[in-house]
Amino acid sequence: MRLLEILDVTPQPGESFAALCHGAAASHSELAVPLLAVAEAHQQLAHAPLSRRERQLQQQLWQQALRHLARSVSDFWSVRAARR
Repeated sequence: MRLLEILDVTPQPGESFAALCHGAAASHSELAVPLLAVAEAHQQLAHAPLSRRERQLQQQLWQQALRHLARSVSDFWSVRAARR
Protein backbone atom coordinates (compact mmCIF):
# COMPACT_ATOMS: atom_id res chain seq x y z
CA MET A 1 0.00 0.00 0.00
CA ARG A 2 1.42 3.33 -1.08
CA LEU A 3 0.50 5.17 2.12
CA LEU A 4 2.60 2.73 4.13
CA GLU A 5 5.48 3.13 1.68
CA ILE A 6 5.31 6.90 2.22
CA LEU A 7 5.80 6.22 5.93
CA ASP A 8 8.82 4.05 5.05
CA VAL A 9 7.07 0.93 6.31
CA THR A 10 7.97 -2.22 4.40
CA PRO A 11 6.56 -5.67 5.05
CA GLN A 12 8.72 -8.51 6.25
CA PRO A 13 8.37 -11.84 4.42
CA GLY A 14 5.14 -13.48 5.52
CA GLU A 15 3.95 -10.44 7.50
CA SER A 16 0.20 -9.91 7.37
CA PHE A 17 -1.35 -6.59 6.40
CA ALA A 18 -2.73 -6.23 9.93
CA ALA A 19 0.70 -6.82 11.47
CA LEU A 20 2.21 -4.30 9.06
CA CYS A 21 -0.38 -1.68 10.08
CA HIS A 22 0.16 -2.41 13.78
CA GLY A 23 3.91 -2.02 13.31
CA ALA A 24 3.39 1.25 11.47
CA ALA A 25 1.11 2.45 14.28
CA ALA A 26 3.81 1.64 16.83
CA SER A 27 6.40 3.57 14.80
CA HIS A 28 4.11 6.52 14.07
CA SER A 29 1.98 6.97 17.17
CA GLU A 30 0.42 10.16 15.80
CA LEU A 31 -1.08 8.03 13.01
CA ALA A 32 -2.06 5.07 15.19
CA VAL A 33 -5.83 5.63 15.12
CA PRO A 34 -6.24 5.68 11.32
CA LEU A 35 -3.67 2.90 10.81
CA LEU A 36 -5.46 0.62 13.26
CA ALA A 37 -8.84 1.47 11.69
CA VAL A 38 -7.49 0.42 8.29
CA ALA A 39 -6.12 -2.81 9.77
CA GLU A 40 -9.45 -3.63 11.44
CA ALA A 41 -11.51 -2.87 8.34
CA HIS A 42 -9.20 -5.05 6.25
CA GLN A 43 -9.40 -7.91 8.74
CA GLN A 44 -13.20 -7.78 8.66
CA LEU A 45 -13.33 -7.79 4.87
CA ALA A 46 -10.75 -10.53 4.52
CA HIS A 47 -11.81 -12.92 7.25
CA ALA A 48 -15.24 -12.23 8.77
CA PRO A 49 -18.27 -14.18 7.57
CA LEU A 50 -20.33 -11.24 6.31
CA SER A 51 -23.71 -11.10 4.64
CA ARG A 52 -23.92 -9.17 1.40
CA ARG A 53 -25.23 -6.08 3.21
CA GLU A 54 -22.61 -6.36 5.96
CA ARG A 55 -19.88 -6.66 3.32
CA GLN A 56 -21.15 -3.49 1.59
CA LEU A 57 -21.12 -1.62 4.89
CA GLN A 58 -17.64 -2.94 5.71
CA GLN A 59 -16.38 -1.85 2.30
CA GLN A 60 -17.68 1.64 3.04
CA LEU A 61 -15.86 1.59 6.39
CA TRP A 62 -12.69 0.43 4.60
CA GLN A 63 -12.92 3.33 2.14
CA GLN A 64 -13.56 5.82 4.96
CA ALA A 65 -10.61 4.45 6.92
CA LEU A 66 -8.34 4.76 3.86
CA ARG A 67 -9.44 8.35 3.25
CA HIS A 68 -8.87 9.21 6.91
CA LEU A 69 -5.41 7.64 6.78
CA ALA A 70 -4.56 9.53 3.57
CA ARG A 71 -5.58 12.86 5.15
CA SER A 72 -3.66 12.03 8.32
CA VAL A 73 -0.50 11.10 6.41
CA SER A 74 -0.77 14.31 4.40
CA ASP A 75 -1.20 16.36 7.59
CA PHE A 76 1.69 14.47 9.22
CA TRP A 77 4.08 15.37 6.39
CA SER A 78 2.84 18.97 6.23
CA VAL A 79 3.52 19.49 9.92
CA ARG A 80 6.87 17.77 9.65
CA ALA A 81 7.91 19.94 6.68
CA ALA A 82 6.83 23.11 8.52
CA ARG A 83 9.10 22.22 11.45
CA ARG A 84 12.20 22.13 9.24
